[in-house]
Amino acid sequence: MFFDVFESLCKERGVKKTTVCRECKVSPGAMDKWKKGSVPDTKTVAAFADYFGVSVDYLLGREQVAAYNGENLTAEAVKEIENFIEYIKNKYGV
Repeated sequence: MFFDVFESLCKERGVKKTTVCRECKVSPGAMDKWKKGSVPDTKTVAAFADYFGVSVDYLLGREQVAAYNGENLTAEAVKEIENFIEYIKNKYGV
């Protein structure tokens, strides 16, 4: 499960898995263990969570939706959120 989420985040962000490992000071060779179902130690998982801006629970497959910290949102996504907030304000007189 961990490896699937890790791999998906790498693809989504357009970054190589080996690059993420290197930047987080983790041996890329460890990926072989993860592919077989092993989970990295807590320090490694925390480093990856920080790198991707998601929670540790998301990386471990315990949350279905990544909670973005805002850094990874596109300008278009931010605009859609702003439009939705305005809609709610207008609809409910907030």
